[in-house]
Amino acid sequence: MSAAALVMTELERLLQEERAAVLRLDSQTLDDLAVRKEAVLARLTSTPFDASHKERLAEVVAQLKSNCLLLVHARDLTKSLLTTIAGDARRGVHVSVNG
Repeated sequence: MSAAALVMTELERLLQEERAAVLRLDSQTLDDLAVRKEAVLARLTSTPFDASHKERLAEVVAQLKSNCLLLVHARDLTKSLLTTIAGDARRGVHVSVNG
């Protein structure tokens, strides 16, 4: 197996783990995977590719985009939930300055 194929296999495995972690909303695993993914992406950029890798590389890029979209949605949903919870907490407190 070529160096490019090995790096892509590792990245594909990490992307599968990342997708599962997003769906579980497992922030600790996502943080750990981000560090590992960055290292693999750095290796990917320094690995020579030829035309035979074009289709697989396109699939990896599609997986990266899909996971990115999931991460954005998870972030937005979490932010919305926290805003709602904070709003509910503020509405539940009544302070009277008149006694």
